[in-house]
Amino acid sequence: MKILVLLVTLFSSSLLSASTEFGNGGNAIVCADGSAFMYDAVEATHRYSMLLYFPQDTAAPKNCAVMMGNKVVCDTGTLTAKALVARLKTLDPELEAKLQVIIDSFWAEAQFTIGDLLPVNDTGLGFTLAGCTLRQLAIQHEPIFPEDSRYFINYHIWNALDDGNKAVMIVHEALYNYALQLNPSLNTSERLRYFNSLIMADRLKNMTPEKYQAIKAKVFNQ
Repeated sequence: MKILVLLVTLFSSSLLSASTEFGNGGNAIVCADGSAFMYDAVEATHRYSMLLYFPQDTAAPKNCAVMMGNKVVCDTGTLTAKALVARLKTLDPELEAKLQVIIDSFWAEAQFTIGDLLPVNDTGLGFTLAGCTLRQLAIQHEPIFPEDSRYFINYHIWNALDDGNKAVMIVHEALYNYALQLNPSLNTSERLRYFNSLIMADRLKNMTPEKYQAIKAKVFNQ
């Protein structure tokens, strides 16, 4: 992982957001009191009325440490993200295994930015909470050059998230990564966020295989 010390300007209009060259993103809700939440988690609670359950037995997260050459050592949120994805194992061991591989390589393909990331406009139906704003937390795109990264993350918003919300962001990006392999022209994260909500709320454990397959088809066969 690398960290940028200059203002980063990544551009993606609503017309161009379907292309992985320009990027697909993850949003956060940032409030006036300095708190921040991954948009998927806010939507799960306020749109779908789901209660979120995060794993309790994951190891304490480590801070992201900048090393020589702007390299960064970080595993914050990763163990919790892996524990969340493990909830898929009974219903869909193949997808669970693929997402675990994506999460394992996440930090090796990520880069922090100090400046704001410009909006990708792939939210679809969305909203903000009173006194809060929707901000671009992360952008994912297909690396163009050898020095390029797959994930760009706003450093200041990331640091305002708690471990659970950091894990939700990593799962969001893993789901997006997988979905883009199936459909490179994917231009909205709305259905992926719903799938992420099911994982966060631990709804999969009581779901029949038939219902799960119907939801999966709707989410990934857009």
